[in-house]
Amino acid sequence: MSKQNNKSNTTNETTQNNATHCNNEGECTITNMEKYEIYKVQFERLKLAMDNKFYLEAIFIEYAIMEDRTKSILAYEGNDIIKKKNKPVFIGEKLTKIENLANPDKSVNNPDSSVENTDTSYIERYFSDDNSDDLIERIKNWKRNRDCLTHRLMNIIVTENELREYAECGKELCKELNNKTNNYKGMVKRHQPTEQGESQG
Repeated sequence: MSKQNNKSNTTNETTQNNATHCNNEGECTITNMEKYEIYKVQFERLKLAMDNKFYLEAIFIEYAIMEDRTKSILAYEGNDIIKKKNKPVFIGEKLTKIENLANPDKSVNNPDSSVENTDTSYIERYFSDDNSDDLIERIKNWKRNRDCLTHRLMNIIVTENELREYAECGKELCKELNNKTNNYKGMVKRHQPTEQGESQG
């Protein structure tokens, strides 16, 4: 059996082992150790996909990582955007919410600029434009390019170089976002060692 198949089997086993924790809407409750193992497998699978030029698979994994990390940021911030009329909130809206919370003075029309939240200074520290080198905006741009790529895929020839560039950019953004998310969560936990965020992943 090839290395690719071995990695796929490992991922499938991890997914099956955690399936019992998920409801019909795809919302899952898992332990921190399970989350760690899932991330370990997916980052290994991402590396394998890049090494073997499976760039579409790499982009798919990257998008999923970004979705999860933005959800985790808002969960630790204590924001209720994670659910909206019992429907999932997708990455674009989550990114905008994080951007507003992290940059409260960016616009007078910012709906979150007057929100009183003890974690706001932490979110600013890790995700404001000045403190993150415009990370959230760079992810939004990557998402827009990813959406354009999806619509273009069956209409014109997308070169391997284009796919590789998208995938490489997404990989670096995932690493940066994951590191900042973990640092942010650690800061919140240290200053608010309560139930908030403990099971948010």
